[in-house]
Amino acid sequence: MSFFSELKRRNVFRVAIAYLAAAWLLTEIADTLFPAFGIPDWAFRFVVLALGLGFVLALVFSWAYELTPEGLKREKDVVRDASITHSTARRLDLITIVLVVLALGFVAVDRLWLGSQTAREESVHPEVTAGESRPAEAQAQEGAESRRSIAVLPFANRSANPDDVFFVEGIHDDLLTHISRISAIKTISRTSVLHYRDTDMTIPEIAAELGVAAVLEGGVQRAGDQVRINVQLIDARTDEHLWSEIYDRQLTTANIFAIQTEIAESIAAALEAALSPAEERRLRDVPTRDLAAYEAYLIGRQRLEEQTTESIAEAVRYFGTALERDPGFALAWVGLADAYLKQGDMGVAPSEMFQKARRAAESALKLNDELGEAHTTLGTLKFRMQDIEGAEKSYRRAIELNPNYPRLKDWYGIFLANSGRWDEALEWRAAAVELDPMSPELRRGYAASLRALGRNEEALRQLEHALEINPEFTPALDAIATIQWQVFNRHAESVQVGARLIVLDPNRPENMVWLAQHYLDLGEPGRAESLADRATELAPDYWLNNWVRLLLGVERQASDRIAVEAATILAEGYGGFAAHWQWQIAAAQVRNLALYAGRLNEAQAVYSQ
Repeated sequence: MSFFSELKRRNVFRVAIAYLAAAWLLTEIADTLFPAFGIPDWAFRFVVLALGLGFVLALVFSWAYELTPEGLKREKDVVRDASITHSTARRLDLITIVLVVLALGFVAVDRLWLGSQTAREESVHPEVTAGESRPAEAQAQEGAESRRSIAVLPFANRSANPDDVFFVEGIHDDLLTHISRISAIKTISRTSVLHYRDTDMTIPEIAAELGVAAVLEGGVQRAGDQVRINVQLIDARTDEHLWSEIYDRQLTTANIFAIQTEIAESIAAALEAALSPAEERRLRDVPTRDLAAYEAYLIGRQRLEEQTTESIAEAVRYFGTALERDPGFALAWVGLADAYLKQGDMGVAPSEMFQKARRAAESALKLNDELGEAHTTLGTLKFRMQDIEGAEKSYRRAIELNPNYPRLKDWYGIFLANSGRWDEALEWRAAAVELDPMSPELRRGYAASLRALGRNEEALRQLEHALEINPEFTPALDAIATIQWQVFNRHAESVQVGARLIVLDPNRPENMVWLAQHYLDLGEPGRAESLADRATELAPDYWLNNWVRLLLGVERQASDRIAVEAATILAEGYGGFAAHWQWQIAAAQVRNLALYAGRLNEAQAVYSQ
C-alpha cells in the first residue's frame, strides 16, 4: 500500500480538515470577543501560534493512534481486520461539516450584523461605540439624516484686491452660521473646513474625511459697490452638481444677508431638509444695515478664533467699533461677550470680564431673543457664577436654536462634567467633535471627558490628534503634560512640555501656574515661587495664582499665607467651576487652621460651606 493510501486509511487528511475548521471557528471567536473584553493583542497572537502547533501534533497523533471500540490504541497494535477507520471517517466528515457551518454563521453575524451596528455608532460618536441593535425604522431614519449633511469649503477670493480676503472669509463664516441654524442638516464647522483651503484632494475624498453627503464650494468677487457670489452644491458620492447659482448684487448688508438666505434655502431644498416656520424667520433676519459695522464684526470674529491674548484684545476693539456704528447689532454684542469671557478665562481680571460678558450677552438677547450664540454665552456665564439651573436652561434653549453649534455642545459637555454627569458629558463632547473634527480645541475637550472616565490612553490619542492638526496648540500640550505627570508619573517628559508651553505663549499665566505646581511636586519651591511671581505680574487677579501660593504655603508650613490665599479662593468662588477639588482643598486648609487654633465654630461653618 502506498504512503498516500495509508494517510487516507488512517484518516490523517480528515483530521487535518476537521482541525482547520475548528481552528477557523476559534480564531474568529477570539478576534471578535477579545477586544470586547479588553484582552490584549498578544493573547490573540498566542492563540494563533498555539493552534498552529496543535495542527502538527494532531497530524502526528492521527498517524500514530487509532480510535477503537476499546478506546485509543497505537496504530501498530490494532489488528487490520478489527479496524474501524471507515466509521471514524464518517464521524469526522460530520464534525467537519458542523464546524464549517458554525464558522460561516459566526462570520455572517459578526461581519454583516455586528459590523454594521458598530459602523453606525462610530459615525454618530467618534471612538464611542455601542452594540445595541436598532429597529429598521431607526436605521432608515439614520440613512436619511446622513444624506442631509454638508461641508462648506472656504470660498475663493476672486477680487482684484487681495485685502478683500477678510471679507470673503467673513461671508463664508456667516453663511456657515446661516446653514447651521437648520436643524435637519448636519453642518461641519468652520474650523474643520478651513483645513481644505487650496487642497488637492477631490470632493469625494474631503467628504469621506468629514463624513458628509454634500459639499458646497464657491467664490466671492468684490468690485466697488458690487459683489458677485457664485456657489455650487456637489453630491459627494458621484461628484456631480446638485445645484449651482451666481448672485450679482449691489454691495449692501441687506443684499449679503438675502443671498445667504437664498443659498441656505436652496441647500435645504436640494438635500430634502424641511424648514420650520421659526427657522425660515431666523434665516431672513438682517442683523445690521451698516456695512462698515458688519465688516468690523467679521474681522473681530476672525481675531477671536485665533485664541491668543493679543488676538482676543484686538477682537474686543473690532466688536466695539461695530457697536459704535450700530448699537443694535446683536451679533456684535455676542462677539464682545465671547471675547470678554475668553479674557476672563485666561486670567484677565476674571470678575470684571465675566460681568462685562454677561451685560453684553444680555444686551444681545434684548435685541434678539432667538440668538443661539447669545444663549450659549449666557449659559456659560451663569455656570461661572454657580447658577446651575439657569445655566442648563440657557444651554437647552441654545441647542434648540442652533443644533449645529459645536462649541455649544462642548460647553454643555463641560457643564455636565462639572455636574458629575460624566457619561452625558462624553456624548455631547463627542457630538461636538463630529461637527468640527479638525478642531484641536474640541479634541482636547473630548480628551478631558475620556480622562474623567479613566480612559487615559484614549485621551492621549485624542490629544496627539489635536497636535497633528495644530502642533502649537498649547491646551493640548498642557493636557498631555498633566496626564504624563499625574497619571503615568513621567516627570521628565512633563516638565519638557511645560517649558515648551511657556515658550509658545509667554503671556498666559496659566502656563506659569501649571509648571509651578510641577516644580512643587518635584520639591523645588524656589522655582515654583519664581513662576508664581511671573503669573501674578501677568494677571494679578487670577485665582489660580492664589491656588499655587496656597500650595507654597502648605509646602513651607506658613499658616498666615495659607489663611490669606485659601480665604481669597473661597471668597471668589472660581474654583467651583474651573476645578472643584481646588476649592475643596482651600476650604479644607481654612478648616484645619481653625481646628488647630481651637476655633471650633469657624471650622464648623467651613464644613457647612
